[in-house]
Amino acid sequence: MHRAKSSPHTPSNNAVLARLDELENLVLRLLEQKAEESESNLRSEVAIAKGQMNKAENVIEKWLGQLTGNVIGELDFSDKTTFGYLDSIPKNSGIRIITSNLKDVDKCISKAEKCARDRPFFKIVKINKIHQRWIGSSESFFIDIGTDLKSDALGHCTHTVRKLKPERFAESVSQFETLWNKSEAELKQLYGKDFLKSTIYESVQ
Repeated sequence: MHRAKSSPHTPSNNAVLARLDELENLVLRLLEQKAEESESNLRSEVAIAKGQMNKAENVIEKWLGQLTGNVIGELDFSDKTTFGYLDSIPKNSGIRIITSNLKDVDKCISKAEKCARDRPFFKIVKINKIHQRWIGSSESFFIDIGTDLKSDALGHCTHTVRKLKPERFAESVSQFETLWNKSEAELKQLYGKDFLKSTIYESVQ
């Protein structure tokens, strides 16, 4: 019976198994590193199930009340209840909000005027290309809301509210400042002619 000889270039079973062990250990280390990085950016998170409106509101209002420094946020859909939540932010904080869709503008402005009392400033800008739902301060933390900041959204679907370190939002803050500081004409040049920007409310102190 002819028995084939092993090629000197063919690795033995032990060598293959050793290599597989090395690859497995490498993958595990990478996964652990990624988990550590995610955890280092995360301060807290709360899972909200559909129907847990009170839980969602309590978490949001508690965390908004813990913010320090001036606050910025991108809120896709907003209505008059949005400003009730924003009023949980300490009065020594100024607020700048970019929103994309504002329901019942007159009612929102009335609520915004109340929220603006005794604040350094409060300004709302409407931009039609915003689809984010976050708010926070580079001096403290940011909140990834997971849904719209309004009473008919919080707890009306399954979502997770996350409190994140400012480093996690560095890119979002940079994008916010670009949108905030550039004119509509400049934004049209960057993002297209259908880009619209307008001031909805600005407090006068």
